[in-house]
Amino acid sequence: MKIRKYIQYAIRFAAALVLAVMVGLPWQTVAPTPVSAYTEGANLFDETPVIDDLGADYVLKFPEEAGAEPKLNSFVEYSYSDNAFTRSASYGLYLYIYNPSRTKYATKTGASVINMATAYNSEGNPCEYSNLPLKVCGYTTGAYDKLFYKFRIMGLEKVFNNAVAQDEANGKRRYDVAGIQLLADGESLAIDNGISKTFYCSGYAKGCGKGAENESTLSVAVEELETVSLNVESTYYRPKGTDGESDYTQDCLHSVYFSVPNELIEKYGEMVAVTATWLPALLKPALLTANEDAYKAICSYLGVDIGERIDGLDYAYLGDSGIKTAINGNTFWSGDLGYNMPYRNGTTVGGSHEPNEVNRVLSTLYLLFPTDSFKANIADNYIVRSEIIQSEMLKSASKYGGELINGASGKYSKNIFERIDEYVTKTIERDTEYNLTSEVTTDDLWGKWFGKTETTKYSNIKAIQQINETDFTGNSSSDCDKLYISENDYLDFKTYFEANKDSGRVYLFRYRTSKYLAQEATLFHLSDEVFTSNYWENVDTNAFFFQQEVDLNFEVIDIRLKKGEVLTVIPVVMSPIDIIHDATPPVNTITDRVKTDCGDFSFLDLISGFLAVLVLLFVVWAVCKILRWVINIFRKG
Repeated sequence: MKIRKYIQYAIRFAAALVLAVMVGLPWQTVAPTPVSAYTEGANLFDETPVIDDLGADYVLKFPEEAGAEPKLNSFVEYSYSDNAFTRSASYGLYLYIYNPSRTKYATKTGASVINMATAYNSEGNPCEYSNLPLKVCGYTTGAYDKLFYKFRIMGLEKVFNNAVAQDEANGKRRYDVAGIQLLADGESLAIDNGISKTFYCSGYAKGCGKGAENESTLSVAVEELETVSLNVESTYYRPKGTDGESDYTQDCLHSVYFSVPNELIEKYGEMVAVTATWLPALLKPALLTANEDAYKAICSYLGVDIGERIDGLDYAYLGDSGIKTAINGNTFWSGDLGYNMPYRNGTTVGGSHEPNEVNRVLSTLYLLFPTDSFKANIADNYIVRSEIIQSEMLKSASKYGGELINGASGKYSKNIFERIDEYVTKTIERDTEYNLTSEVTTDDLWGKWFGKTETTKYSNIKAIQQINETDFTGNSSSDCDKLYISENDYLDFKTYFEANKDSGRVYLFRYRTSKYLAQEATLFHLSDEVFTSNYWENVDTNAFFFQQEVDLNFEVIDIRLKKGEVLTVIPVVMSPIDIIHDATPPVNTITDRVKTDCGDFSFLDLISGFLAVLVLLFVVWAVCKILRWVINIFRKG
């Protein structure tokens, strides 16, 4: 134990000596432990106390300041050697962050990230940026509690390989850092702090050059790195018809828009590609209803698995007294989805008006939305705005608990998601194309009787489109169809363009498509006539189920500009955003419903049925006339 302690003291002393020279500079290296290949495991330098690294006298020079933003104090290259077999043994990159407000940061590796270059072109300039995870190695304590944080940059394989290649080519190792996103403990939104520095290192620290006894030849140069701050907003586009795969699913195009400053365009040319990252996730089906009684009844059971209970929260036979039901006897059914359905152990119970079997029974409902007023048929055209959906999603952390998912705007309970995928990072070129389908039932009688449809294919939708004055004609519906944006976002989009058209160029960046589900839901209610054969009443269709994909922690990593044959990659400084689209009503709905003893029909159903009968009678009459004519011919023959 004593030997180990002496070794630790020796390490700390050596680090302190070298760092004493480094303080206020961006670089530092320490001698490696020989191995032959790059590894990213434990590093002794992770464990050296921050106060020992920097020195108490140096730390004392930095005051505490409530509310002040954190700043990069030192960027440290650790243990890079000229020996190809040993240079990666203890190699690492570290940050010392001056934290004047003494904010406590989340300790989980990857909670905070750094945006830095991970690939370079043949000219030695950055051609790719990535968000790399940061590991908290420690912070000052005692009188200097949390005044300085020490982070290690993880995931450095590509960075290391680039450093080696540049060192061998021109004797310099280049590191380009755009910014860092630091996540405070207990928070979910990481705050972006711009660094915008390029660090060049040549030579080696003492003990890392040729011969362990050699003195340091390390030389450091720091330059400003050109970055751009973007104010990114989101939108979406769903064609008016279905995707042709079912009567209730639609294609959805995910997009964001932002303005690139004119000076960058003039200097580097038009935007030809964008690199972005996001966490795609699928929400569980949600329900919107304009029936006040049903809404109030179901609210008490949100997050409750009614499919596993027999104490009145499920449909169950109670001797000869009939059926007792949960949630005031309300059940929603859409043909594909059902909630609080009158089934038990796979067997239907009830009378002749009960809802049919569905493909998927929802035993637990997490997201329920009321219309702003409880009126008949209002759901057919009702839109649940994204901010309302996100508000309910944020409430899920306290309502449902369990594992929490960090979003850009807050924490969400994992229970509300059906699927959470891995992070996606893509560089999408300007000419990348998307295709959408819109299938609608025709309005003529042929379409209403026999389901005749018309299909429109939207093809060759480019990923990047520059927005111009001519894109706004005054006809919002037509403009949105041409731009592939939602009419719900048209005013915000136009306002953004007007505010930024003089200082920059506004671009639409379309980055992916998904499937959106919306299906009209029929509300059934258990009637008082429990001993008759028709005690399930069709109350209304003033509701719909919906399900959509969301993109959490969306961030633009870099933009790529091209002038002539020269491509320039500009790193982006922005705080992540959560992209949650509006919930739009189903394509196919039934309105103006009226109760009859035979069920729930619309006036259009009755009229169409009457006309269909007339047509059928006419066809029978015509066939009879033709048969009589044929028979007469044979008789005469």
